[in-house]
Amino acid sequence: SSLFRRDDVTSYLANLDRALDATEAELGDSGSVDLFALTRRLGHRMGLASWAGPGCADGEAFERLVRAFDVLDGSDAFVHPDAMAAVAASGMQAERAALQEVSEVMEPSLRQYDSMPEVHAGLFSRIVDSWASESLDVRNRGIAMDVALIHIASMSNLMAALGWALVDLIVHPDQLRLVAGGDRSLAANCALESTRLAQRSIMARAVLEPVAFDTGAGVVDVPKGWTIATLLPLLNTSAAAGLKEWDPSRWHRHRLVDAHALPSPMLVTAFGHGKHSCPAQPFSLAAMAMAMTRLASRYDLRPEWNAYPRPVPAQIGGVARAADPCAVRYTTR
Repeated sequence: SSLFRRDDVTSYLANLDRALDATEAELGDSGSVDLFALTRRLGHRMGLASWAGPGCADGEAFERLVRAFDVLDGSDAFVHPDAMAAVAASGMQAERAALQEVSEVMEPSLRQYDSMPEVHAGLFSRIVDSWASESLDVRNRGIAMDVALIHIASMSNLMAALGWALVDLIVHPDQLRLVAGGDRSLAANCALESTRLAQRSIMARAVLEPVAFDTGAGVVDVPKGWTIATLLPLLNTSAAAGLKEWDPSRWHRHRLVDAHALPSPMLVTAFGHGKHSCPAQPFSLAAMAMAMTRLASRYDLRPEWNAYPRPVPAQIGGVARAADPCAVRYTTR
């Protein structure tokens, strides 16, 4: 939660605004782009501007870091669990090389940072300060690894959620028109609804009363006090009628309007409940709403897929990733 202090969030959103400027410059007036590749690159640019050193979100340094972080995507552990045996068998050679690349790219960035006379502030400064007592080599490597850890942990689920929010918005022209007109409140509700449907997270639920659990191969009697790991996509779409459909009007200020109709309000969630809520929820919704309104107002977006994009079927955590390319045709409005 220390990543999402108010002043930090303000700077992250300012960096997102600048990242959207760069995205528009790269896209030009018309073309075709994969939505999830677009949002992933946007996340890299915003994140590296927010917690990496000077220059890391621009030019060749940015391109090298993007390539490295695409190798280091920690979400592969739950998106493609079937691929982890091969990663282990290789001794993680590709991942180790990518971490070395991150460290090498950040060396000149740290030299530039150290030469700056002005007062430093923000998350990157706190990272640098935490390594102040170490030797130069240990310090520089430690800073680079901390930046890598924060970036890997922070970006991939948010930008996947933004991808699904854009997919859903594009196939619902009435809401798309309103968001393009600047309705950020609706955009946030759309983001919540898309995140609910795209959830693949595992949630631990405490057993309050003994329950007979039918596994399909038999019945297990689960006593009170045990914990059951449940998959959010199952209850998120089945706990009440109509939950399989995308409907942003079911949300009001981050809460379900009809939560009282559920046997428990905790059966359906996008970001968790109570003290277990994701600390990044306010920032994530603000960031998604900003990106959605900006892109929808700037471009006429038309899907090039023939059927609604499929999520990766084997995924067992986080926000769904698309199993297939998800191209859209865009032209400036």
